[in-house]
Amino acid sequence: MSANVSVPLSRKEDVVLVPAMAVQRDAEGQFVLVVEGRNTERRRVQVGISDGVNIEIVEGLEPGEVVRVVFREPVPIMY
Repeated sequence: MSANVSVPLSRKEDVVLVPAMAVQRDAEGQFVLVVEGRNTERRRVQVGISDGVNIEIVEGLEPGEVVRVVFREPVPIMY
């Protein structure tokens, strides 16, 4: 028998959270795509803590702004 346990090591309130998949990386660092009408703007961000699903944005994004999540292809299962 086995079990997976998740123990929160840190907790913050009143933070800006985005899906972790929304944060992308390039040679200059991390960024998100902010949706503005029909366009998207590439915006540099500084990230904080993450639970693996969502990630805190410490700098570069305001509450209420909408980010675009770029879905990546799933890794194929090898049998």
